[in-house]
This record gives sequence, C-alpha cells and structure tokens, in this order.
Amino acid sequence: MRSLSRLIIVVAVFAAVTPAWAQQAPRSNPETGAASEVGPSTAEGGSAPVGYAAISAEAFERMTVLANAGDPVAAMVLARELVEPGRPMDDMVKAVAYLETAAAAGNLAAHTMLGVIYVTGVGPIAADETKAVTHLDLAAQAGDNGARRNFADLLLRRGEAGDADRAIVLLTDALMTGDLDAAIDLAEIYAIGNIVPGDGLKARDLYELAIVGDYTVALRGLGDLYRYGAPGLDMDPARAVSLYQQGSENGDVGAKQALAEMYFWGEGAAANVEAGVALLEELAATGQTGALVQLGDVFATGEVTEADGARAVEYYEQAVEAGEFSSLVRIADLYRTGAPGLAASVAEAVPYYAEAAGDGDTYAMRQLAEILIDGAEAVPADRARAADLLRSAADAGDAEAEVLLAKLLSEGERPAP
Repeated sequence: MRSLSRLIIVVAVFAAVTPAWAQQAPRSNPETGAASEVGPSTAEGGSAPVGYAAISAEAFERMTVLANAGDPVAAMVLARELVEPGRPMDDMVKAVAYLETAAAAGNLAAHTMLGVIYVTGVGPIAADETKAVTHLDLAAQAGDNGARRNFADLLLRRGEAGDADRAIVLLTDALMTGDLDAAIDLAEIYAIGNIVPGDGLKARDLYELAIVGDYTVALRGLGDLYRYGAPGLDMDPARAVSLYQQGSENGDVGAKQALAEMYFWGEGAAANVEAGVALLEELAATGQTGALVQLGDVFATGEVTEADGARAVEYYEQAVEAGEFSSLVRIADLYRTGAPGLAASVAEAVPYYAEAAGDGDTYAMRQLAEILIDGAEAVPADRARAADLLRSAADAGDAEAEVLLAKLLSEGERPAP
C-alpha cells in the first residue's frame, strides 16, 4: 500500500476554504517579473520564506491577524501556507496550532491533516500515535475519505489484532463514495496478499475501475499484476508491456522504468536494449536521477548488453552532479576493478571513495581503508588513516569494518592517539 503521509494531497483540500482576496498574485520583481523572494513581516514578526508566494504577502499578514484572533477559516489558510515546501520547519509548530483552532471548530480537513502529521511526526512535531488515531478516527467517522485512507494506512502498519479488518472497511467505505485512491490501495492489498489472502481478480477489477477514472498510476499497478501474477490471475507479460506503454505515454515514471526493464530482459516483447535506454534517458532528462543510476548499472554489469565501463561512469557522474551521491561508490568500484572500456586504476578510485566516506558511507570507508592498509599504485599506505576510517564505519554499525579494525590493531599498527 502506498505509505507515508499524503500531506500534500491533504493540503490541496484546503484551497477550497481560501477566500478570493487571499489568492492574489504574488508580488513580482519589477526588473525580472519573478516572484519576490522574501515577503514583508507578518503580524507575528516573521516573514514569508524564500521563494514562497502562494498567497500575497498582504494576504498572509491579514490572515495571521485573523487566525491569531481565533478565526477558523483564516487558521486553515495559514496552516496550508505553513506546511508548504520551502517553509522553515519551525513553522510546523505554528501550523499545528492553527490546525487545532480549525479542528476545534469542526473542520474535518484539519483533523485529517493533524492525524497525518502525528503519524510520523514532522520536524519539531513528534510522532504521537494516540493523537493521530484520535484525529483520523474522528474525521473518518464523519466521512472524510482522506482520513479514511490515512487511518487505514496507520492501522495496516501498526498491525494489531483487528487492524487489518478495520482498514479494509475504511477503504471500502471510501471506495463506495467514489474515492479511486481507495480503489488503488485496496488493489495493492489484494495483489500483494500479505494482509489479506491474495486475490488477483479483485485486484484486477479495482485497478480497472481506477483506470476508467483516468488514474494513470493504476495502469502501472495493473501492469505489475500481469507482470508478476497473483493468486487467481496468471502472469501475462505481453499484457503488462501494453499497460506500461500506456502508462509511459501518460507520463508515469514508474511505468516507464518498468517498461525499460522489460525491454532489457525481453519480457513480454523482444529484447530491445536501445528502446530501454531511450526510455531511461527520457526520464533522466526530466530530472529523475534514479534513471541515470539504472543506465550506469546497465553498462557496468553487462547483463543485458555489452559492458562499457566508460559509458557507465559517464551516467554515474551525471547522477552525482544531480545529487545522487550513492553513485560515488559505483564509480569507485569500477575504477578499482576495471571494466571493458575502462582501465583499472586504484588511484582514480580513491577520491570517489573518500568523497563518499566523507558523506558517511560505511562501505566507502571500508574500501578506502583496505586500500590504505598496504597502499596500491600511486596511493601510499596510511594505516593510521585506515584505522580511523574503520573505526568510524564500525561505530556506525558496519560489522565487517569491526573485524578489519580488530585485525589491523592486532598487527600492532595502532593509530596515533
């Protein structure tokens, strides 16, 4: 089941209570036409955050005055503003206070949002299951479908006696009102079969219902169902390919990734590595860094096409530049061992291991330590640094580093205190 908060989805509900005057266009820079980066001070002495201008600064200030006087509508509007991406996390405390004001006035969306926040905690707001259950249960019983879905998610993850049955009832109640998110959640439950007995036919029917409602994600879900099969429903890879193609054409990232994998392995269609690579490159061009990592893996492993170490490094480097730092160790490993089209070079590997180690990657700490224990190529031995790296990795829970550290210290090469 799709887990974790639907906070952004719930926030969208609040737009309905925003007065027209509060939906003014943001102030703009007279030179660039861009939205102003920092709004004027609010009545509480704060300011609109950098890059944020969903409502005008004047509206924000007026809403603050009203909300602080106890107006529940203004409190809802401000809560919506204060949980938006880009706000300082400390604003979550204010948001919760405003939500409590709105909830006390009977606003179901406020109860739902409070429940979502308390499920896992957000920033300075600690998780509180009791509060989460109280708010979500109240809103769910009053017919709020967002609360029903989030409460069902909480119950399924909690897993106490009777929780699964109640979650199914909540999702079914939401579905009966036409909530297609609930249809997808139920479909996933019946497809996986770890909460209730698996039922591929029920899952299929629910996904198809969501597809009729134009839910693109359901195409991927149904594709997964036919790709892997489920109790009562045989695998049909060709049907899966067709569904993934439809999802891909509709912009679904997961469908495009799954379709690329099927092209790589020749599932449901003739193997077509070029088509798979093209799909992942399309995703990479839209900022999906995971696609760059997948592309690197394709050419690093050589499992579905001829290995090309240089091309793999090129994709991994792009991933690192885009912020996917897990690719640092992939590059380092390739240089350390070499690959077709890429000569082995421990000296080239060391800077990548060092950068990843600096980011807290214990695998990189251990690999770099192994190199430094005896040195290699143009990399001189440095057992003191190796011991420090192993100690850091061991302290972070890396059992292999603990063993290597013990061995190193037993040889008498203790680092300087």
